[in-house]
Amino acid sequence: MSLHVPRLFVGETSRRSTHPVPPRSPVPVNISHTGRKGEGPAVRITDAGYRWARWAENIAAGQRTPTAVVDAMHSPVHRADILDCSLREIGIGYSVDSAKKAYWTQDFGTPWT
Repeated sequence: MSLHVPRLFVGETSRRSTHPVPPRSPVPVNISHTGRKGEGPAVRITDAGYRWARWAENIAAGQRTPTAVVDAMHSPVHRADILDCSLREIGIGYSVDSAKKAYWTQDFGTPWT
């Protein structure tokens, strides 16, 4: 089995994250699956240009390294998203605020065919 990461996820989501966090936010950021305008992940993923048949999202805050984020495997819900073989593609987001707090997003998807 080969891993295919589509161009959208490699290029576009790094510029148009589905869960943007301002890199130098002067105010505390509330981490949530609901965006600032009340939209959920499905809307943000669609607005980023991804045509999905299925999606899942994992978010985390405060972990300083990718290894620390992998501790999400201890969460049954996050683990289920990570191990779900029907989710074929992934987009990763990372940002750090002015207080040097890290924010992480994993958006998983199965493209609409």
